[in-house]
Amino acid sequence: MNKALRHSVAATVIGGLLFAGNVNATESGGSVYPLGVQTVMPGVMFSPGNYLLSYNTWVHSNALNDNDGHSSLPNAELDVEAHALRYLHIFEGIDFAGANVGFEAAAAYTDVSLEAYQPPYLDIDANASGIGDLTIGPSLGWHGAKTHQQAVFLVTLPSGTYDEDNQVNVGRNYTALQLSYGITHFMGPLELSALFKGIYNFENHDTNYKSGAETVMDYGINFHFRNNWFVGVGGYWHQQLTDDEVNGESVGENGNRIREFTIGPKIGYGTPNAGVYVSFTHEVYARNASNGNQLWINPFIKF
Repeated sequence: MNKALRHSVAATVIGGLLFAGNVNATESGGSVYPLGVQTVMPGVMFSPGNYLLSYNTWVHSNALNDNDGHSSLPNAELDVEAHALRYLHIFEGIDFAGANVGFEAAAAYTDVSLEAYQPPYLDIDANASGIGDLTIGPSLGWHGAKTHQQAVFLVTLPSGTYDEDNQVNVGRNYTALQLSYGITHFMGPLELSALFKGIYNFENHDTNYKSGAETVMDYGINFHFRNNWFVGVGGYWHQQLTDDEVNGESVGENGNRIREFTIGPKIGYGTPNAGVYVSFTHEVYARNASNGNQLWINPFIKF
């Protein structure tokens, strides 16, 4: 398979905290950020202490859509399983600009497979597994009576397994910067939350491919019961702002720019010291992205 086609179909799942399961736009597809993972209280910073958060996802897609929403690969099947750990420390007695200060580090183990078949020219059966890229960075959290806010700056480092000749990879082989703002507002038991994120991707010097800048909005509307259970709905909007480029030239008919929207239900249980939630999302709009379903199971514990 030539390099241009490999870029258009490869699946990479990694970390922003860790991983993402989409393909087509941006090199090897997806994003350094795990799209849709921050739909429960993204504006609320934990109290001081040490936390271990686990993000576990299963993705199945049976269409890799082009810019017009049509399948770009015949008989395509994409399956991703990823398990990530995120260590988060909130400092005690340290504040900046009236905010609590935190620091985090995260990475994921990922198994990804891609199949597509149309004789006599196309026969893809690719898979990869291993540890993805490391993401680290500081965070600031402001608390109010009803409204909470967080600002986070993350750097994703090209530490994961990567081979430019592979059709799929678990590392991206380039650095990326993430800047996000999360806000959570409570109206009694009702929680309204959103996380807004900008992502800048540097060039992959092995392939001379530079993925375009991205924006993401994770959103959640959740109802909290008195017994610590909650139910809700959430998902994400993901849009690419600038073209993908190879050797400084735009790729595809519109720079392979991603546009996608997902939505789905969730249920969870949480206290200040431990919790877990399960969510399911369906891709209802996908351009230059995979079209499918995603399951999350995400526990955390304070230690």
